Amino acid sequence: FPVTIEGATAREVLKYDCVENVDMFEWDRDIVRVFQTIFPSWADGAWNDSRLHVYFEDIFSYIAQISDNTYDKIIIDLFEPDEQTVETWALFLQHVRRILKPDGIISMYAGMYNHSSHKSDQGILIECLQSAGFSRIWQGLVYIPSFLGEACFLYAEL
Repeated sequence: FPVTIEGATAREVLKYDCVENVDMFEWDRDIVRVFQTIFPSWADGAWNDSRLHVYFEDIFSYIAQISDNTYDKIIIDLFEPDEQTVETWALFLQHVRRILKPDGIISMYAGMYNHSSHKSDQGILIECLQSAGFSRIWQGLVYIPSFLGEACFLYAEL
């Protein structure tokens, strides 16, 4: 399930004919409506794709209700963690592990990469992924000119 408000992640996922279903969770209905009505080009038709199902839920609260082994792939685009939210992220990623199929994979935005930080957002998330039972974790960096830096993405398998 992609989690992104503007529909761009859903757009990219739905480009593939092999994708049967996309569940998108977003708690802010109003901002999604802005992108659906004022900025529809971000999604480039994804909002009208019958394979896309949008749920206006707080995923941190709702994830406990999702059945085990539901998803092949999970794309997470949420706020970066910090020291105060470690427990929330750890619990959330335990649920992600539970709802992911055994051969599934997750991809998650992990904040802007800081080459000099000793306790980075990525480090916090890697520890949470490890404690949730993900055995293979790797990262990728993508330079984003408008952010003036490298965004970090983490990938994990069971």
